[in-house]
Amino acid sequence: MSRKVRNIIFYIFIGCVAALFLLAFIVGIIYGFAGAGSKVVIGLRNFFIALGNADASFVKYSPYICIGAGLVLTFSFYKKYNTRIN
Repeated sequence: MSRKVRNIIFYIFIGCVAALFLLAFIVGIIYGFAGAGSKVVIGLRNFFIALGNADASFVKYSPYICIGAGLVLTFSFYKKYNTRIN
């Protein structure tokens, strides 16, 4: 496996993990400051209800959001730092 392929796989993994932590952090902040019964959290729930099934759509789309954010982080890190794995 070439060095470039290893770098890309590494950054995809790191980017996805970072995106998962970032999403969990943002959701945790919203629930922590706003509270579970507040208008912000109810508004988020209503947004997902508008997309379809409230709980199922959040569970269905959140991994794709994380993967998409991870890929954006991956390519931005790779282009900015271009670190090599030995």
